[in-house]
Amino acid sequence: MKKSLYIQILFFFVGFITLNKTIHAQNNTYPTEILHVHLQKNIYISGEVILFKLYCINSSTHQLSDISKVAYLELIDQNGVAVSQNEVILNNGMANGGFVITPQLPSGNYAINAYTHWMNSTSKELVTVKPILVFNNKDLNHEEFDDKARTTKSLHFRDLANYEMKFDSLLPISDESKIRINSKFEDLNRYIKFIITSSDFSDHEIYSISINSKDKTILNKEYQFTNGKYELKLHKNNFDSPINNIAIKNKKGNIKANSIFNLPEKRKGQLIEKSRIKAGSRERINLSFNLSDLSKEADSINLSAGIKLIEPFEYNYSILDHLNTFSNFEASSSIYFNQMKQLQNENWILNNNINPIWLKVKSKNQINKSRYPEKEGYVIEGQIKDIQTREELQNKMVYLSKTGEFVDIDVFKTNENGEFYFHLPIKKGLHDISIQLDNQTNKESSIILKSKFNHNGHAPATWQKEQLTEEQVSFLKNIFENNKVREIYNQKTHKNLLDTSLYRGKQNFFGNPYLSIKIDDFIKLDSLEEYFHEFVSPVKIKYRKNKCYMNVYNPESKSVMNPAPLILYDGIIITNPRIILDKKPETIDRIEVLPYEYYYGKSHFYGIIHVISKTKDCNLNYLPKNTERYYLPLFTSSYELDCISIDKNLPDFRTDLLWKPNINLHKNETYSLEFETSDIKGEFELIMEGVTNKGEPILYKQKIIVE
Repeated sequence: MKKSLYIQILFFFVGFITLNKTIHAQNNTYPTEILHVHLQKNIYISGEVILFKLYCINSSTHQLSDISKVAYLELIDQNGVAVSQNEVILNNGMANGGFVITPQLPSGNYAINAYTHWMNSTSKELVTVKPILVFNNKDLNHEEFDDKARTTKSLHFRDLANYEMKFDSLLPISDESKIRINSKFEDLNRYIKFIITSSDFSDHEIYSISINSKDKTILNKEYQFTNGKYELKLHKNNFDSPINNIAIKNKKGNIKANSIFNLPEKRKGQLIEKSRIKAGSRERINLSFNLSDLSKEADSINLSAGIKLIEPFEYNYSILDHLNTFSNFEASSSIYFNQMKQLQNENWILNNNINPIWLKVKSKNQINKSRYPEKEGYVIEGQIKDIQTREELQNKMVYLSKTGEFVDIDVFKTNENGEFYFHLPIKKGLHDISIQLDNQTNKESSIILKSKFNHNGHAPATWQKEQLTEEQVSFLKNIFENNKVREIYNQKTHKNLLDTSLYRGKQNFFGNPYLSIKIDDFIKLDSLEEYFHEFVSPVKIKYRKNKCYMNVYNPESKSVMNPAPLILYDGIIITNPRIILDKKPETIDRIEVLPYEYYYGKSHFYGIIHVISKTKDCNLNYLPKNTERYYLPLFTSSYELDCISIDKNLPDFRTDLLWKPNINLHKNETYSLEFETSDIKGEFELIMEGVTNKGEPILYKQKIIVE
């Protein structure tokens, strides 16, 4: 199967950012973040669960980031469309969870796009892209293939190591030939050997090869194929940069192939490969680790560990690959190449022949009010427009009200673009909120919330069924059949951690009320208005021209305050008191009053009246004018691998033996990793990834042969 890892390279500067005080970040400068995704596996059957662990790294300190508190994940199909979206809470720079692949999802290459809002708004090229393959058996006999999503050029990126690595570069679709560039170390790693082959060659045709580093041309010479092959050997001393470009063109000057290869001078992190172990089916295994096995300098390390059947696909991209790629480029990098053609004034390879692939930064990022890290909470961003003219409503007071027993509101004055920003606490569960304009705004308005997810994602290359090898077809067939057996015996290996709790405020923003009466403590009256008249003396109700008005009597000034007070029902601001007075008394729990002037942010309240129902859910037949109510299910659903105990009399066809996303190891501690093999025989692999407290990435590998 054709490899699907592409690469984009983009240098950028991180500019200064000024945020409104409301979102608690004044004139702060933040470093960039790097988000690594450790997946439990890379090949999935439709209907399975994608399990992940996120490591958010501060690019300046190389340690786990404390900047962003929310990360966003999307499952992107081959057309760049998100088929699933999920937000997770970052705790000390880490998060773990999972989301379901719908059983209707067709076979194909997909990509996990992961980012924080700070990464995404600083540079789109910071988005982490993790390729996966999803297989759906219903597509097995489908003979038509859609080539629309194929890119005109593809490029593969790998680090050179002490074994052969291939750098394939395909011609445009309109070209019939294919040139392949292979590279490997030779002669005690002192020389790099390049092997260039062509499937449609001519021994008499002249080609040229150019190898460029960032600062100089290393080689530029003509050559001819011999039986479709040309070899070249260069000493490592010729290369003065870790990133290099190799390009092939024909005599007419047309580029026939190009590729980037990475030659790290010093690789950050530790790669630990332990000797394989052998085990029988249904055998319980205990592996012990201590910190000194993984790092000699660290005091602690955070790890995630998974054991899976080895997949015969080229989808591996470890934490060492990811963080070293960013380090070598000194900025940001993505493993997909298709958006580079969209860069303004930079046409790169397409127009610049065989020039080295380097992007010169021309200016710093401009200050942008929508560019902010979600450092202290989930930020709600939106815009207010006139519903008729679509004109932005600027300098208008906007309120975020959280529904419930306690009054918990935030206030923001819209900017020149009609924009507003609010914080929601980082709490799992359903957030029942309303966003409202003050009652001084007479125009009918529309409230538009901005989504944190991208409209288009970094999409992988189109899956080509005919390019699967026999080994890959056999692997997909086996894991599909194994999955069906588990379904027959109802052997669910994942459990849903669904959180449907309703988040509520814990106290009033104005503190304790001056007066609080509980309706059930008094005699039963016919209407709620009578309770106000008889027992809530600070509140005065009047009618003018059949319209109801409420005002509050201030005991200190001994006068009725004007204008009207802040009136709320279950935490939501009410502009028409009649909505509350029409409620039946038996549905009301209590009435609270604050009979003083109260300053809150940019708002000045002439008293506060809060009516709390017994259900505390603000059940209204209609919302007040210029009000939108939202039910935001934040961080509510996740999945984990369920350590099920399978009856010894039933078959066990698990190919995923372990997933431990939260391993924290300290000095002088030993951690035991326990798992049980299944009835599946073959080569499994334990992969542990993580980051030490010193910012050192760790990759641990060990094969487990089940016989």
